[in-house]
Amino acid sequence: HTTDVPLTFHNTLNQFTAGAPPEMERLADEMASVWLAFARTGNPNNSLIPRWDPYDIEKRQTMIFGRETRAVSDPDGELRKLHQELGPPNIPVW
Repeated sequence: HTTDVPLTFHNTLNQFTAGAPPEMERLADEMASVWLAFARTGNPNNSLIPRWDPYDIEKRQTMIFGRETRAVSDPDGELRKLHQELGPPNIPVW
């Protein structure tokens, strides 16, 4: 969580690298383009990423940003279903 924030602002430098590798620059370009498109139009789609359909409960399409940015339907669906079956944890309220 929040690892996207520096990339969205093209901050690709960190304490581990002297310069950003090409993959990091590409990823920063993709993330920034998504936020800019969304801010301008309400739609994150643009020429730098694969088609990203709106989320719906059947397809649960999610964009996975990484070495190969891709739109995936219901990523980790089996894990999601297990969580639904188990329900919320039984944590006492004090």
